[in-house]
Amino acid sequence: MRLSLKEIDHIFLALIELDSDKYDYQISMKEYVACANKENLMQVLIGKKSESWQSFKVDLVSYLSKLGFEWEPSQGQGGSMKLTKIYLPNAIGNLLARKIFDTVTEGELSEALSTILPNMMRYLQNDPGIFHLSAVRDGFKDFVSNNSTYKFKRGKGNYFYKTKNEFVYYGADGKQDEVGLGNLIKEKLEKWLSIEIRHSQYDRGGGKLQNYDFVGYKILSDINFDNLAIYTFELKASNTIDSITKAISQAINYKSFSNYSYIVIPMFDYELFHDKDRFETFKQLCRKRIEVTVRG
Repeated sequence: MRLSLKEIDHIFLALIELDSDKYDYQISMKEYVACANKENLMQVLIGKKSESWQSFKVDLVSYLSKLGFEWEPSQGQGGSMKLTKIYLPNAIGNLLARKIFDTVTEGELSEALSTILPNMMRYLQNDPGIFHLSAVRDGFKDFVSNNSTYKFKRGKGNYFYKTKNEFVYYGADGKQDEVGLGNLIKEKLEKWLSIEIRHSQYDRGGGKLQNYDFVGYKILSDINFDNLAIYTFELKASNTIDSITKAISQAINYKSFSNYSYIVIPMFDYELFHDKDRFETFKQLCRKRIEVTVRG
């Protein structure tokens, strides 16, 4: 079953009309009889005209189960149908993200659903616990536009925010290119720190502690004597969590023989990074152990 958000909201509007006595998620034969001749309503709920109470119950379960509705029938021929759980598919979350992506940067998933599916939230207000958001969440965060997506803030339930996806710098051959990125930014690093930097990716051969990507030197003078300051840099062509973790570990190692040790990560900025919670954690770790300056 492929439905638009509007059509899904119409299903809940139809349920509101059908479940008219107490909005208790329980459809009785009496409620069915009151609506049985409303062909438009039946078309929304079971996809066709209804012939009888018994066939309606079978058709309701079959038709709406494809959208994640679970019903519990009561005993007896005239027994009611109780709606017990709703697991809307992840496609609904994807549609929701697509709908709001250009206008909403952050918020609560339930509030976003309330705006787009007002009848659904209206119907579920008496017992929202029957509505399970796991699949909707998955579909919601799977939507990607212009390398941006939604993520959910850790420890904040269903609070979401818009962020960039992981970034990888690719060379002309379509492969991750750390050397090429180094060539691109070397001059900017030199200008920023006012030092001459050697691009050491071409002549590696040392042990783990010597495999820095750039190295630079500066004479620091005071009234008494001159000091040689050593700058080392660990560059990664990607801002994945694994890349940053390794870069920090390597830069900490370089501190054993250098005065300043930096990590160079593309799109490692709060507004652009794909995981804002971890960005703050990484930033604090860097401030304690190595040099970190966030620049665009």
